[in-house]
Amino acid sequence: MLQPYQAAGGLLLGIPAGGLPVASVMREKMALEMDVAVVSKITLPWNTEAGYGAVSFDGTVRLNQAMLAHIGLSENQIHQGSETTLQKVRRRIKLLRGERPLNFKMFSNDQYVDNKNIKVSICSP
Repeated sequence: MLQPYQAAGGLLLGIPAGGLPVASVMREKMALEMDVAVVSKITLPWNTEAGYGAVSFDGTVRLNQAMLAHIGLSENQIHQGSETTLQKVRRRIKLLRGERPLNFKMFSNDQYVDNKNIKVSICSP
């Protein structure tokens, strides 16, 4: 599956935190450069392992509207969760990327299947 990218001169991006160790192994196997794409899920107030959306490095916010229709969060809770996550993303960018520009081909994340982090990252300009 990854062989077309091997030694292609691309840039492999890992999403903190769990995607960075995965990307590191992929980088070694595929002889690609590696960098960091700062993206974070917007977590539920009662469960920080589950999220209803994500915020990307450029501030793009994507929400899982189908999920939100069933969990009963207020507009204020959704806004607060998005803002808190945006601040987290900005802190991580400053720490992990600084001012370096971002150019990418594929992502590594530790939660690949149907992940809003991946989707929001790919949709970001």
